[in-house]
Order: sequence, then C-alpha cells, then structure tokens
Amino acid sequence: MALYYSICYSLKEVTIILPYNFPQVPQEISLGIFIFLYNITTTRRIHMFIEQSDHIEVTIYYKKSGAHYIAYNKKDFESKVKEESRAKFATVTLQMKPLTWGLYNNINEAAVIRTLNGDRDWNYKLYKENKLKTIITRWDAKRKNEKGDLVPVPVNQEAIMNMAPEIAEIALSEYDAVMSLDEDESTATIK
Repeated sequence: MALYYSICYSLKEVTIILPYNFPQVPQEISLGIFIFLYNITTTRRIHMFIEQSDHIEVTIYYKKSGAHYIAYNKKDFESKVKEESRAKFATVTLQMKPLTWGLYNNINEAAVIRTLNGDRDWNYKLYKENKLKTIITRWDAKRKNEKGDLVPVPVNQEAIMNMAPEIAEIALSEYDAVMSLDEDESTATIK
C-alpha cells in the first residue's frame, strides 16, 4: 500500500509516491520526507529571480595613512588588526542592490568603447566604475562641512567617483564574494 501526495504549483502537478511504511518508517516521517522534497523543488524555483527588495550590506574598516587609505573587510579586520589598533579605524557601511541579468547587461554594455579602428573593446576600468555607480544605493558615509561638522554624504556618481580606491576595491571584492556561489568567503550579508 502506498500513499499518494499531489501538489500543484506553477500550473504543473507533481505526484510523489511514497510507500506507506517508507521503508518501515511511520507515516509522519514519510510525510516529512514529502514536505522536504516539496521545499527543495519550490526553493530552487524561487531563488531563480532576484528580489528588488534584497540588498547586500558591506562594512569596510579604514584609516588614512599618508596620502592613501588602509582598508579591510570585517574578516580581515578582525584577524589582521590588533585589538589596541582598532580604535584608529573608521567604518562605512554600504548597501548595494543585487546584480540582475538586466543590470549585468547594462553595466557591461556601458564598459564597451570604440577603438581608433572603430572596433568595439571592453574596458575593465569602466566596468568597475559603472558597477560601483550602479549597485551602491545607500551608505552611512560622512564628511566635514565648512563649519567642521560631520554631515551625511549623498550617494551620487560624483561621491562614488571620489571614493578612495582602496575602499572601492574592498567594496567590489566583498560584493563579488557575496554574489558568487561561495558565500563563506565573504563578510557581507544579504538582507
């Protein structure tokens, strides 16, 4: 004797047949296995599309050193910077939108340039600039105004292009780590 479970999603019906005593386990466990299989199939379908409400949050630790900046992601900051030196660092938290197929294509197309021969060539520098300008949606960056008060810096192309290169590179690295298949290497989070 077998139990027949049918579920309907995406206008398709799926029938999962489990033996009544799947192999000699109570009906409740068989039902649990069915629910597990159902969740796997629906979860895979849901994650194919990127929700616009999702964002990636990256925190960068930095300090000015001469004319340059020293910048770390959270993992490197905690492992490489001694406890007594951590107070010298400031933080900036960036919120970035996930890369969809449309954004990916727009960023890549904006990085295409015409050579002197009239050929099309892809420019990596333009790609990184366009990617940063496109994906950063919010941050908690501040700078001093003429009175010396710290004021929020609006997110715009000019402000993004004035970021310290060390901070921009960490932001891109962390973003790419979260967007890759292996999220374990990143300290950024998807919210």
